Amino acid sequence: MVLSVISAATCNEFIVLNSPKSVEFKGSSDLHSESLTDILAAPLGFSIGDSAKFDGLFVKDPFSPAQSVVTVVVEGVESLDFKNAKSFNLVGNDLSFESQFLTEVMDHSHLAVDVDLIDKVNENVETPFGTLERPTITKDVQYLKEKGSKYDKEILTQFAYLENLGSLFTEHNEQPTALNVRVSLKLFTASHQPSSPAIAEAQKLLISAVEKLSATVSKATSGNAVFAVITVGEHHSRAKRQAGDEDTKSKYNLAELTDKNYPVVFNIMFWFSIIFVFSLIAISLALSNVEDKDSIIYRMTGARGKKDN
Repeated sequence: MVLSVISAATCNEFIVLNSPKSVEFKGSSDLHSESLTDILAAPLGFSIGDSAKFDGLFVKDPFSPAQSVVTVVVEGVESLDFKNAKSFNLVGNDLSFESQFLTEVMDHSHLAVDVDLIDKVNENVETPFGTLERPTITKDVQYLKEKGSKYDKEILTQFAYLENLGSLFTEHNEQPTALNVRVSLKLFTASHQPSSPAIAEAQKLLISAVEKLSATVSKATSGNAVFAVITVGEHHSRAKRQAGDEDTKSKYNLAELTDKNYPVVFNIMFWFSIIFVFSLIAISLALSNVEDKDSIIYRMTGARGKKDN
C-alpha cells in the first residue's frame, strides 16, 4: 500500500456529492485543510479533536454513523462543476489527510483502501480484493484520442478504472469503510492551452465517471455513505511512504478489536450513565428533604406499628 502526502499552495475545493441522512453539509464556510481528517472521520462516529475548525458539518444522528466514506482526490484541477453537490473552499497547505484518515480507520480495525490510478496505462491496479480488471476504453470522445497523445490515453484509462471501482462495493461481501482514490490531470492540462476544448471534454468525462461511481456507492450502501471530491491545484508536491512487504489483504484487514456498532454502544452507555447518575442524585435529594410525617420509614416504625405482649 502506498499512502500519499500532498501539499497544496492554491485554493482548492472540497465537494460533497452524497451524504447520509444522519449527516448534513451546509453553509459556505472555508474548510481548513488540516481539519480534513476530522471532517471525514466524524460521519463514521469516530471521536475528533477540538482543533477542527469547520461549521459546515452537522451530525444530526450520532447513533447512525455512515457506513463508508469515499474520497476522490483530483490533481491538476482547482474546481469541478457537479450538479446537486455542496462545495466548500479548501484553504491551507496541509493535505496530508490521505495517510492520516486511512490510518485512523485502520486503527479502528476497519477496512481502508487506497487506490492510486495515476500512470496506470501499463500497470495493474491492486486492491485488497485482488487486481482490478483492466478497463476497455470505449468512450465516444471528440477531442481525446486513445491512440493519440500519451496523456490522452493516460487520463482515459484513469476514468475507465474510476468507473470500475464500484465493483469494490457491489461484488464483495466486505465493503471498505474508507476508500481513497487518486487521479491526475496535471500532465494533461500542462500539455494543452487552458481554454482548449480537450480540457473541457476531459473534465466532462471525469465528472461523468465520478458521478457514476458515486451512484454505485450510494446504491450499494443504501445511501449511507459520504462521497466527496477534493481538488488539488497544480502547485503541489507529493511524498510517498512505502509500507512493508506484508500481504496486502492482511495489511488492510486488521483483527477485529472493535466493530461497526462500537460508536452506537458507546453512546448508549455514555448517555445512560450520565442520566443514571443525575437521576440518583435527584432521588437522593428528594428523599433527604421528605418531612417526618410523610416518610414511609416513620409510618412503619410509629407507635401503631408496635404490638404489646
